[in-house]
Amino acid sequence: MRNSPLPTRLATLAISVFFAIALASNSSAAVFVVDRNDDPASASACTDAPNDCSIRGAIAMADSLASDDTIVFDPAVFGANSVIPLNSGVLRVFGNGKLLIDGSAAGFVTLDAQNRSGTGVFLIEAKADVTVSHLTIRRGNRGLVNGGGVENKGIFSLSHSTVTANRAAAGGAIYNISGRLTVSNSTICFNQSAYGAVHNVGSTAVAEITDSTICGNTATYGGGIYVSSGAVSLGNTIVANNTASLGPDVYQNVNSLGYNLFGNSAGMTVSGAGTDDQFDVDPMLDPAGLADNGGNSMTVALLAGSSALDKGNGFASDDQRGEARPVDDPDSEDGSGNLADIGAFEFQPVVADPDPDPVPGFDFGGFQMPIDQFALNLAKGGSAVPVKFSLNGFHGFEIFAEGYPASVEIACDSVEPNGDPSPVSMPGRSGLTYDGTSDTYSFEWKTERGWRGTCRRLLVGLSDGSVHSADFRFR
Repeated sequence: MRNSPLPTRLATLAISVFFAIALASNSSAAVFVVDRNDDPASASACTDAPNDCSIRGAIAMADSLASDDTIVFDPAVFGANSVIPLNSGVLRVFGNGKLLIDGSAAGFVTLDAQNRSGTGVFLIEAKADVTVSHLTIRRGNRGLVNGGGVENKGIFSLSHSTVTANRAAAGGAIYNISGRLTVSNSTICFNQSAYGAVHNVGSTAVAEITDSTICGNTATYGGGIYVSSGAVSLGNTIVANNTASLGPDVYQNVNSLGYNLFGNSAGMTVSGAGTDDQFDVDPMLDPAGLADNGGNSMTVALLAGSSALDKGNGFASDDQRGEARPVDDPDSEDGSGNLADIGAFEFQPVVADPDPDPVPGFDFGGFQMPIDQFALNLAKGGSAVPVKFSLNGFHGFEIFAEGYPASVEIACDSVEPNGDPSPVSMPGRSGLTYDGTSDTYSFEWKTERGWRGTCRRLLVGLSDGSVHSADFRFR
C-alpha cells in the first residue's frame, strides 16, 4: 500500500520511536520516507522499495490522503550535508489533513530552489496546515512575485530551521498573506526583497516568531520584518543587522511577547514593549555569518559578551540546534543560570574540565648536603647515601610517586641514561623520616658494590608529578 507503515529497511532507533509516536496519534496517518535526493514528481510510490519516494512525490501522496501525514528523510541517503535541488518548481501543498515535514533524523537537509527565476521553495495553499522542522530553505527566487522561500496562505509552522539566500518582490524569506505563521527556534538571515524578509499582509494574517534570529536581510522597506497589515508578535527574538531605506530591522508595528533585541528601532513601533526588550543594541553576532554550529541546520552564533546572553526567556527548552537552554554564561551580568539567551542560538561557554582529584604541588627546596644536585657527586659503591630535602612543611609520608625513589645507570661522560630506572633499596629500618625542627625529609639510599667505576642518577619522584634528580660517580 502507498500509505504503508514505517519501511522495514530503516532500523534506526530514533526514527522508529518517532514513527511510533506519529502513528499512535492518528491511526490513519501515513509516513512517507524520502529516499532520493533529486526531485521527480513521478517518484511518488513511497513504498518499502528503494528509490521510489522524492520530496515532491511524498507531498503529492500526502495531499491525496485525508489524514494527518508525516514526511521524513532516510538517514542512509541524507547524511551530513544533503541538498535536494528543486528542478520542477515550487513545492505546492494543497492540504488534505495536517502535514509534518521533519528532517531531524537525518543530517543537514537543504531544499534548494537553485535561484531559478520564478521558483520558490514552498507554496502553502489556504486549506493546508504544514509544519516544517530541521530543514534549510534556500535560494528561492520569485522575481516580481512574493514569497522567495515560503508563500503561506494557510497555516505554516517552521521550527529548528534556516531560511536563507531567498529573494522575492515581498517577503524574501516568508510571505504570509492572510495566513497563520508560526516561527520558532529558527534563523532567517541573508534574504532579499523590496518589502521585508518576513512580510505580513492581510487583515487576518497572524504571525508569531519566538526564539529566533532575523539578521543580514536587505529590503527597501523593513529589512527584517515588514508589517503591511495583520498582526506580528515577537518573543525572545533578535532582529538586527538588517538593511532597508525605511525600517532597517522592522517597518511598522509589532507586538512584543517580551525579551526581544532590536538592532535599529528606526521606522518601527512596538506594542507591549517592556524593560526586558532591548532597542538599538548590537547583538554581537558572529561576523562569519551562517556556520555549522551543530544541529540539523546552520546558525549564526552569538559572540562572548553579547547583549543577548542571559537576557532572554526562552519559549522552548532547547535552541535551534537542540542544545539545552538556558545555559549560563559565567561572564554575564546575570550569572544565575535562570535566563536563556535571546535568539535561535544558546551560547555554550567553554568551561575547562576541573581536575577530579587535584594534587597540590610541593615546594621542593632542593637536595641538602652531602648531595649537590648541580654536580657529579662522589660516593662509595655499597655505602648508604643520606638523601635530605625540604618540601616547605610536613605533607605526610605518602609523598613519593609509585616506583620512586629510583636510580638509573648513566654514562659518566655524557650523563645520558643507559637502561631503565629501578627502585632504590633502603638499609635496615632507614625508611622516610621527617624532622620538624629543620623541616627536613630524609632517607638512606643503599648503593651496591657492583656499581664501583660506574655512574648513576638518583630519581626522587613525588606525588605531585615532579621528579628531582642528582648524579653520582661510584668508586
